[in-house]
Amino acid sequence: MREIKFRAYDKEAGEMIYSDQQYDNYFFEFKDGKLCAFAIREDQGTIHEPPQQVVEELDSLDEYIGHKDKNGKEIYESDKVKWGHPNHHGKFMGTVIYDSEQGCFMLGDSYRYEHDEIEIIGNEYES
Repeated sequence: MREIKFRAYDKEAGEMIYSDQQYDNYFFEFKDGKLCAFAIREDQGTIHEPPQQVVEELDSLDEYIGHKDKNGKEIYESDKVKWGHPNHHGKFMGTVIYDSEQGCFMLGDSYRYEHDEIEIIGNEYES
């Protein structure tokens, strides 16, 4: 059985956060039956009011697909990857997506691949 975990990207802070780690300023929580990621920030306050803590929902949430790339790095939805086999010509590049019709994670338009051939080269948020 694969490990279920998630990550989210905080655009404002330029930081990726992970559901299996503890943070002082971030948390994951269910909202309306859906898992969401949140950042705890301080607003500017006003002349008459001190700064207050504000909870802000983050836009992105990616699921771990249950596999690691050839370098041992965990692969998540929205990762940009390249793959290819030494006995085949060419390398392929694509973004990891979840295809709800097929019920599986896909690399670009392919769902058949060998895990030890995949290499993460970035993600939608940081590259």
